[in-house]
Amino acid sequence: MNAFRRALTAFLLAGLWVAAPVAAAPPERVLVFTKTAKFRHDAIPVAVTTLQRLVVDEGMAADHTEDARVFTPENLARYRVVVFASTTGDVLEDAQQAALEAFVRAKDEGSVNWVGVTGHTEQAPVVHAEALRRRDFDSIFV
Repeated sequence: MNAFRRALTAFLLAGLWVAAPVAAAPPERVLVFTKTAKFRHDAIPVAVTTLQRLVVDEGMAADHTEDARVFTPENLARYRVVVFASTTGDVLEDAQQAALEAFVRAKDEGSVNWVGVTGHTEQAPVVHAEALRRRDFDSIFV
C-alpha cells in the first residue's frame, strides 16, 4: 500500500507542475482624456489622480492620455468607458470624432460608456446632440 500511495502522490504532484495556470480575466479599462486646445484647467492633474483612484477602486484599469490619436475604433474597443476630464476647445479631428460617436452609439443597453467632466461640452457637441436625440441619458455629464 505504501508503494501505491507514493506512486499516487508522485503522479498528483507531477500533474501540478504541468497544469496550466488559470489566467484571470483582464480588468475592464477606462480611458481618461485631458487634451486642451483653449483654457487649461489647473485641476486637471488632481482630476486624473482622482479618476484613476476611483477606477482602480472599482477593479478596473485607467489609462490617461492627451493624445487624440487614440480615438480609433480599434483602440476604443479596448475600453469600457471614456472620460473627457476638463478638455477645452476642438481637440478631435473628424475621424477621431466619428470614432468616439460610434463608440458612444455602440454601448450596451443600460450602461454608460462616456463621461464628461466640466469643460467637455465645447469639443463634443455632436456626442451631446446624439445622446439627446436618442434620449440616451445614460451618458453622464458632470
